[in-house]
This record gives sequence, C-alpha cells and structure tokens, in this order.
Amino acid sequence: MIPSADYASAIERLAARLPGRILFDRAAREQFQTDFGRWRYQVPGAVARCRSSEEVATVVRFCREN
Repeated sequence: MIPSADYASAIERLAARLPGRILFDRAAREQFQTDFGRWRYQVPGAVARCRSSEEVATVVRFCREN
C-alpha cells in the first residue's frame, strides 16, 4: 500500500513536532510490524519513539485530530 498524499503530509507535520522521534526507515518499522500477541502483522508507515509522557500525548492527540 502506498500512503496517500494526505497521510504523508500528516506524518511530516508530526515529525516536525517531534524531531528525531518519528522513524521512517524500513528496518526500524519492521521491528514494530506485529502486536504483542502476534495476531496481526503489518509494517507501519512510521514509528514514534517517544521519550516522555508529553511526547506520547502529542502523538495520540495528533493522531486523533488527523
């Protein structure tokens, strides 16, 4: 699946809010391709590596709004 332009734009805006915390490289994304129960497998379009609860809140809020 190729991300839409809207999706790509949203991810870029999120990456601008959290510089260095949003990973796009395939190797990093493949590490998070499954849930903890290993019931589902899908490589995500990006991975948020938050270092604080405030950063987690920023990501969750952003996702909810976009």
